[in-house]
Amino acid sequence: MRTVPVGATGPGHDGAPTGGAHDVWHLIDGGRCRTKSDLLGEIARVLEFPDWFGRNWDALFDCLLGLDRLGPQRRGAPRPGLPHSGRPVGTGRHVLVFTDPEVLLVDAESELGTFLQVLTDARLYGIDAAVVTDAPEQWRERARRAMSARRDRLGDMDRLMLLDTASLYFRAFYGVPDSMTAPDGTPVNAVRGLLDFITRLVDQYRPTHLVCCWDNDWRPQWRVDLIPSYKAHRVEEVVPGGSDVEEVPDPLQVQIPIIVATLEALGIRIVGADGYEADDVIGTLATDAGMPVDVVTGDRDLFQLVEDGAAGGPVRVLYTARGVGRHEVLTDAVVVEKYGVRPDQYADFATMRGDSSDGLPGVAGVGEKTAASLLASFGDLAGIRAAAADPGTPLAAGVRTKIKAASDYLDVAPEVVAVARRINLGEVDTALPGSGPGYPVPRDPAALTELVDRWGLGGSVSRLLEVLRPTVS
Repeated sequence: MRTVPVGATGPGHDGAPTGGAHDVWHLIDGGRCRTKSDLLGEIARVLEFPDWFGRNWDALFDCLLGLDRLGPQRRGAPRPGLPHSGRPVGTGRHVLVFTDPEVLLVDAESELGTFLQVLTDARLYGIDAAVVTDAPEQWRERARRAMSARRDRLGDMDRLMLLDTASLYFRAFYGVPDSMTAPDGTPVNAVRGLLDFITRLVDQYRPTHLVCCWDNDWRPQWRVDLIPSYKAHRVEEVVPGGSDVEEVPDPLQVQIPIIVATLEALGIRIVGADGYEADDVIGTLATDAGMPVDVVTGDRDLFQLVEDGAAGGPVRVLYTARGVGRHEVLTDAVVVEKYGVRPDQYADFATMRGDSSDGLPGVAGVGEKTAASLLASFGDLAGIRAAAADPGTPLAAGVRTKIKAASDYLDVAPEVVAVARRINLGEVDTALPGSGPGYPVPRDPAALTELVDRWGLGGSVSRLLEVLRPTVS
């Protein structure tokens, strides 16, 4: 965060962020921002955030990136008392200017480092920030201490991040405008969106190890043999004796080879296994990882991997269903709160509930509440089936009938739903490029330069390189 001399309230002053003809400055009273709640509320008031603003750091980042989409003020309507240039949509930058920084989060000092990191992340996307102060050195020292304390809290231990890559590039494809194209007109919205997702995640969580997990077989035959309806509605072409072709939009299909080439040039490891899905690769790498693990996915099936007490450190899921910028962090407690079951029960829960998106019918008439209640009473699916088979066990007649009627399905479904955890992947070096002297970033500068020039990936690649390079010790 830059400093602005007292009395300066607009661009063009010495020490202020570089001013642009179309920049919009937003003045935020630091004197009203002693706590996290105060700060988020004042920012929301000044920037006129929507009612759904979640008053947390992830929601702040998400709203900052969407300033031009959130309302008329974001499009450059005049603001009383602030310099304004009639900024057109998509030009210039927003600059958040904080007065009285010595009071900013003074009653929540431990939050200052996180707040500064959010502003640092937002700066990569054209959102700048400054403080108005007559004691710039004192402010810089306070900010330095806050960032240092944040790094200390994150710790120096190794951390592994596992990406459900297809989940992320599909989200990027549908979430990033298709007007984002290469010089020759080829769409690159999924490529650039994925790279920006990785930038955001690496910058926020600072993993030392990272793997893009791959669907070598998105619909493994061994799962189809057990349940023929498994993902059947997503098959575009049946391949006898081979892997069926998944229905993928043509504008996305042409980007997948570009994604692979770019990740390889950067040095980010891609890992897949023939006959297995990315979920199974994730399950195998997360099991006995020997370090804390964050799994990034929009797939609920991977909730079964969550384990606070794993030997190498907690295994969490960063669930992206609402977007990467608004992801949920799932721990044991969060899974229990959301579904009423423990993570180790989640596969049995999902088996009974079913999942139409994967072609799993579930047990007819058994929804989430009933499945959770049964697991609370009998522990696991085996216990539930045993109770249904025993007339002496207290169980509602209707539920008993439903469980017994689904016997054939329940014989095979658990193997389909369970994530494989013991695939032979060989030796996998998961170290993140930039994590040490043996891992240069990028791995292949010449190839990366050619990809950037050909496909117009400059901004996204530059942002990712910027967050990777500082990790070199």
